[in-house]
Amino acid sequence: IVEVEGQRKPMASCTITCTDGMVVKSQITSPVAEKAQKGVMELLLINHPLDCPVCDKGGECPLQNQAMSHGGADSRFEGKKRTFEKPVPISTQVLLDRERCVLCARCTRFSNQVAGDPMIELIERGALQQVGTGEG
Repeated sequence: IVEVEGQRKPMASCTITCTDGMVVKSQITSPVAEKAQKGVMELLLINHPLDCPVCDKGGECPLQNQAMSHGGADSRFEGKKRTFEKPVPISTQVLLDRERCVLCARCTRFSNQVAGDPMIELIERGALQQVGTGEG
């Protein structure tokens, strides 16, 4: 998330096409971008368990790295986190753990664009959204 001079709100840097004279500030140089980055991280972690020491990806997790760099374990949101049946076998080689999912869609894009097999997709909408198979 960055601040672009002349824009009203922070923007996702991956959606911007740079132009001559454009001034882009990151969370390092902009309090606005830093606040937005922390807000996005807080939203990503609403339903994600914060048990990194016992997670099999502990220490090798991009989300953990981002959370430690741009936020933390504190959240203004209280209540129960979503729980799902786990793990769900979606093929002979892939198990799906939806309790660790932050709905970034990386796995669904990989399945579609790289593997060429759209076996998983984002289903439902809003607070009910989750990764699943087309068959349910």
